[in-house]
Amino acid sequence: MSWLQRLSRLFYAPTEAKSGYHALANIPLQGMPICEVRSIYSERERQAALGITYAVWMYAHAPCMKNPRHPTDEEIQQNAAHKAADRKTYDLSKGLLVNGKWTWPGVEDGCKCFSRSILPVALVR
Repeated sequence: MSWLQRLSRLFYAPTEAKSGYHALANIPLQGMPICEVRSIYSERERQAALGITYAVWMYAHAPCMKNPRHPTDEEIQQNAAHKAADRKTYDLSKGLLVNGKWTWPGVEDGCKCFSRSILPVALVR
């Protein structure tokens, strides 16, 4: 096996996948980079598959900035908005209105926020 074949096995999805398609999205997987395969089945999709529709925004208590030593005005504003969003409940399909736009934790550049799922009563019992 050549070095190129070994390298491609590390970074690309196997061509002999069960059906060759992503289970939920019906997307062919052969030859896709593994990072793309992982991002297809995102956290929100897993939550939706489990029937989870709401989550709580959690501020990581670390600055939501690319470079905290030299923050831009936009990053300072984003960080303040994310601090204010801490522990607010939001609908997973829409996100949370933060700083005038709908977004999810960890999506914006430099954001270190995360979410905690709110389990439906049926799953708790």
